[in-house]
Amino acid sequence: MNKFLDAIKKGTIFFFKHHLYIMVILFVIDMVTKFTMEAILLNEPTHRITVIDGFFRFTLVYNPGGFSGLLGDLNVNGFDIGTFILMLCSILGAIIAILYFVKHFFTMGKCMRIGLFLVIPGCIGNLIDRFLKVIGVKPGVIDFLDFHLPLIGDFPVFNFADSCLTVAMVFIVIGLFMDEKAKEDKEKEGNEENTKSDIQNEEEKPTENNEVKEENNENGTKKEDTSEKKEEE
Repeated sequence: MNKFLDAIKKGTIFFFKHHLYIMVILFVIDMVTKFTMEAILLNEPTHRITVIDGFFRFTLVYNPGGFSGLLGDLNVNGFDIGTFILMLCSILGAIIAILYFVKHFFTMGKCMRIGLFLVIPGCIGNLIDRFLKVIGVKPGVIDFLDFHLPLIGDFPVFNFADSCLTVAMVFIVIGLFMDEKAKEDKEKEGNEENTKSDIQNEEEKPTENNEVKEENNENGTKKEDTSEKKEEE
């Protein structure tokens, strides 16, 4: 338990000193882009601006749920349980990511570190929007990035926080794979070192036995010499 708390303490201090600003910057980018694009697109008659015809445009969408509107219509007796579940997931996701980040900061790989850098502001960014929905300030999470992809068609409209979360998942999966591979390599190196030491020990045993035999032989010859001298006397 003490080791766990020490790891949390060291990771937290290092995190706040050297890396907190990165997550703050990502969070600010998410908030600024959402409210800026909302203000711009509300002044457009169609709430849409085409950037690359047939591929990319800015489209204002208030998403009441998660990805592609997931849980957006889940209401029980007038209570917006869908938003509550999504807010809870965002809070838990951010807390778990922070705890894992500060505990394993010094041992995790770069991919895992980047993934957790992106998860935390992504969760908090959409959490703020959902809170604004609950208190009646906004009708939903502000989405504005609208892509039309070949063979797929219109991709669900998303925002910067969603991008952070998606990229984070990719980095975390790669990081888990790389960390597992690094552990396996360390175990192999440890096994190889153990086998080498065992071989060296086996090689040293005959030499030690030979030395013991030589010492016994020398002691035997000395005893014979002393006995001979006594007989002559």
